[in-house]
Order: sequence, then C-alpha cells, then structure tokens
Amino acid sequence: MIGAGGIPPKRAAVLIFIAAVAAYGNSLGNGFAYDDTTVIGGNQIVTEGRVRDALSAPYWPDMVDGIGLYRPVTSASYAAEWTLWNGHPAGFHATNVVVHAVVSVMVFLLLLVLSAPLPALVGGALFALHPVHTEAVANVVGRAELYSALFVIGACLVFTRHGGRSPVARVGRLLGVGVLFLLGLGSKEMAATLPAVLALLAVARKDYEDTPVGRVLSDAPVFLLTGALLVAFLGSRILVLGSVAGEHPAAYLGGLSTGQRVLTSMSVWPHYFRLLFFPLDLAADYGPAVLFPALTWGPDVVLGIVMIAGGAVAAFWLWTREPLATLGLCWFGVTILPVTNLLIPTGILLAERTLYLPSVGFAFMAAGLVRWTARERPRSLRTLLIAAG
Repeated sequence: MIGAGGIPPKRAAVLIFIAAVAAYGNSLGNGFAYDDTTVIGGNQIVTEGRVRDALSAPYWPDMVDGIGLYRPVTSASYAAEWTLWNGHPAGFHATNVVVHAVVSVMVFLLLLVLSAPLPALVGGALFALHPVHTEAVANVVGRAELYSALFVIGACLVFTRHGGRSPVARVGRLLGVGVLFLLGLGSKEMAATLPAVLALLAVARKDYEDTPVGRVLSDAPVFLLTGALLVAFLGSRILVLGSVAGEHPAAYLGGLSTGQRVLTSMSVWPHYFRLLFFPLDLAADYGPAVLFPALTWGPDVVLGIVMIAGGAVAAFWLWTREPLATLGLCWFGVTILPVTNLLIPTGILLAERTLYLPSVGFAFMAAGLVRWTARERPRSLRTLLIAAG
C-alpha cells in the first residue's frame, strides 16, 4: 500500500518517529527542574527504587490526608528508572523523548484508521513537532501526560479495530481497552475522559453499517466496563489519599466564587487558541504571575465564550462536510474539560503540559483540513502543505 506522496505508511511512521526524536532530542542534557526535584529527587520511594511501594503511595511525597494525587503507574516508572539509570536525569529524559515519539506514531496510526495516508501523515507530523509539547516532553514529570496519552490512544486503536467480530475477538478487544484504561488512569487523571472519546470515535466511524447511536449501543460492554473501572479507580484514590478529589486547589483559585471560577475558566480559552496556532511564547508557569483569575466580565471572558460557542457551531456545520474536523474539535473539548476549572477548581490556571492529550484533536483538525482540500480544492493542496510545513 502506497501512502502520502508515494511514501508507504510504514515509512511515514518511521519519519514521524525520527522527527519527534530530532525535535526534542536536545532535552537529553537537561537536569531535574521544577517539580522533578520533589516528585523524583525528593521522594525516597523513587530514590530507593521501591516500585511496589510506589503503587500504593501518593504522587507527591509527604502529603497530608485528603490532599495529593494518585498516579501509581507514573510513580512506579520513576522508581524503576531510578535504579536503571542510577539516578541520572539523562535516562529519564531519553524515556520521555522516546515515549513522545511513540505517541506521535500512534496518533498517525489512529488517523490512518479514520482517513487516507496523506492527512494522517500531516496530523501525525504536526503532533510530533508542535512546540506546545515542550513542557510535557522536556520536563521529566511531564511523563504523566505522555503515559496517559500513550494508553488513551492505545485504547482508541484497540477500540477502532472492528475486523474481528467473533466472541473471542470481542472479548480480547474489551480486555485490551480495559487494561489500557486502567494504565491510563494510573498515569494521570485526564485519562478519565477515555469513555467519552471512545463514544466520539464510535459515532465518527462510518466503515460499518449502523446509525451513530447504534454504533455506541453496540459497544455497550466497553462503556460498562470502563465505567466500572473508573469507579473502582476512584475507590482506590480514596484508600490512598483519603478523598476522591485529592488535589488541593491553587491558592488563587480556592477563594473564588462559583461564578468567578466559571468566568476564569472562560478567560483561558483564548490562550488555548494561541498556544495551538501561534506558540511563539511559551512559559513553564502562568499563574498567578502571567495570568490572573477573572473576577468580573472582561474582553478575555467574552472572547472565550465566543470561541466555545463558535467551536460548537463549527463542529455541527462540519459534521456533514468534514467529520474528521468535527471529531478533532470534540476531542479537544472533551479532553481539556478536566483542567479548565469549569467543573471543579484544580491546582493550575493554565499549564502547557495539559494540552498534550487535547492537542491530538488539533492534529485531527489539521488532517481534516488536508483531506477536505484534497477532495474539494485539489489545486490548492500543494500550497496548503507548504504552508503547513
């Protein structure tokens, strides 16, 4: 099978892997920085290589009951690697770079299920090279973002394979999604959005006959299992942390009223847009030094509301014209929701690392644009690809 521009899909995957490593390979010389020094270097469970203990301990060391995070898969990986790399930061950074490259290839493969090789190549390459991933890849504790995306996208790939409809194949697919979901939850809380993402994929798939609702209902066992696993994982959080929420809200967010928190959530959306489309200026920490809570209505709040409403209208309008773009918009909205402070206050106002999984939706939108151009404006395709480059 020949893919994008005469490049076989396997070679395209190799090119994406190499591009990701080349773009972020300069992080191998970094040391431990920011939260690395506490979560890894300051954690005795990690520095003593106690992998088993890491599975039942809070992510942050020395946290009081009811406060903290529970990421056993990520914590266990730190403990195992401390022994493997003898505590040298280069080994941790190398792992991050390789995992990012693998995730980039998986984005390409997922797009390949949903579209032609050329759009998949563009979307996968964009994800591999996007500057907004700098914090997630170049900071060791960004591992939580990388692993959660790795397992979420892995579950999506397993879910989208409808070739085998025998009972054995269906059970294997169900177990595969379940195991990957648990690993994703154990990496970072954003993996909890997987059931919603799978529902989006079920609706978007059109390669087998059924209505969108019928496709979702036909996979009811998957959604029942992921729901049960999510409840079980929340129970384990209570046992380890003493509460479900765990993380303590940031000091500048904890004192806000519900209305002020919603306004603050709306005010951040223009920054999501800037970071995805014009990432000319990156920052390791936005609050409260760069961004401040929105206590009243302002231009940024209004613009944020307009952007959300416009995104919803665009998703509806594009559904019959380029469903891959609609899927990308919906993917971003679903996966960014846990960190927007809209539902509950979190420990951050804005962090670029949290855009790692949501930016898969951005890659989908780019692939959708390429596919639409190739179909409707083929003479403009070369110009679009040059602009994308």
